[in-house]
Amino acid sequence: MGLTRDLAAFATAATPSEGAAPIVGRSLVDTVGVAVAGAGRLGEGVLERLLVAHGSPGAGPAFLLSTGERGAVLSAALCNATAAHVLDFDDVSHAVRGHPSAVLIPALLAQSEETDVSGAEFVAAFEVGLQVAAALLAGVGPTHYADGWHATSTFGTIATAAAASRLLRLDEGQAAEALGLAASFAAGSRANFGTMTKPLHAGHAAQWGLFAARAAGAGFTANPDQLESQTGFLRLHGERDVAGALDTLHGPRVLTSDRGLNVKKYPCCYFAHRAIEATIGLRERVRTEDVERIEVTVPPGATAALTFDAPRTGLAAKFSGPFLVASALLDGAVRFATFDAAQRSRADVADLGRRVRWSESATPPYGPPEWSEGYAVVVAHLRGGETACARVDVPRGDCRDPLGQAELWAKFADCVDGCELPGADPRTFFDRLLDLPSSPSVATWAAPA
Repeated sequence: MGLTRDLAAFATAATPSEGAAPIVGRSLVDTVGVAVAGAGRLGEGVLERLLVAHGSPGAGPAFLLSTGERGAVLSAALCNATAAHVLDFDDVSHAVRGHPSAVLIPALLAQSEETDVSGAEFVAAFEVGLQVAAALLAGVGPTHYADGWHATSTFGTIATAAAASRLLRLDEGQAAEALGLAASFAAGSRANFGTMTKPLHAGHAAQWGLFAARAAGAGFTANPDQLESQTGFLRLHGERDVAGALDTLHGPRVLTSDRGLNVKKYPCCYFAHRAIEATIGLRERVRTEDVERIEVTVPPGATAALTFDAPRTGLAAKFSGPFLVASALLDGAVRFATFDAAQRSRADVADLGRRVRWSESATPPYGPPEWSEGYAVVVAHLRGGETACARVDVPRGDCRDPLGQAELWAKFADCVDGCELPGADPRTFFDRLLDLPSSPSVATWAAPA
């Protein structure tokens, strides 16, 4: 068999790994929470107008977080996944170089409201999607992201097709057709970071990956060898390492590994989280008025997404290394309000931000030379020639240092504060989502309490 057919066989037959269910429960809580917050903060009526541009959502079983109403499955996947990525507060995984849950969770929830499935089936489908995305990254290599592709969208589209194939109980041949279809829809450019189009990439991936599986189930055809062919996805998007993709597919499960899902503590680009945490750690040792300049050192490639030095919008500020470090030092936190217009117009933030410099180095300038997945060294140069230094390799929320249950609840409560929830108080809704992997039916996730 070729890669596409191997992925299809995995999608239709793989069993969940031990310990997968509670991780997926946490992903459900986190993703739905940030989607509720995102739906209310993108801008008044933006998601509703997106639906109009997309065409009427029509009648359907799927819950729309932006309106509290129900509509077509594909419309819900589009809008809820877009909402989940609006704040850049959704989880990330180094194994897929992107945001898997913002795409997979909304797509699978929407389909689950039409195709009644158990929590165990949902867990299996989610893990399929994550593992397929990791295999795709191995197949295209690091040049894919470096060349400007947004992996959340490219891998996410195909991963969603694989996950939905499992949820829809397609056979192996249909799943291969779904992957071939999805490969033609996979797109997304990092040039659109800092705009509404970045979160729309997640919505696009959820919608079109789900569409591909539904179309294949209805008999629509595609090349069942698409991904590995000479004119297929791997060749077009990167290095065409079929062996590497297969090794990853059949290797250790990403979901339960130390390269799994990293839950964000700050609502901004994850590449800045280590530096934010290190900067906050410096506050006890420095006075901001004594800081002459700040130097941030990170590994090669870690500044690729941090493209704005002087952001003009809240969305752009999420990808501004100088702004984020300045805000962290001045305020001791990076929160929703950090990206409001009032914060961006603060003279002290702008002044300190101009004195923050980011650079890349394979060898950390402070501490041991070894690191895994990432590091950030922040050095504050003070008046009088003194320096204060902090380093963070594993930020809080990383799967190697996960948020505790109380921290996860606090994040969820902050996200949904003041927002309409589907028929339940925040704590009841939190517990329902957390327990969904053990539920006999996922279809009731947004049902009245």
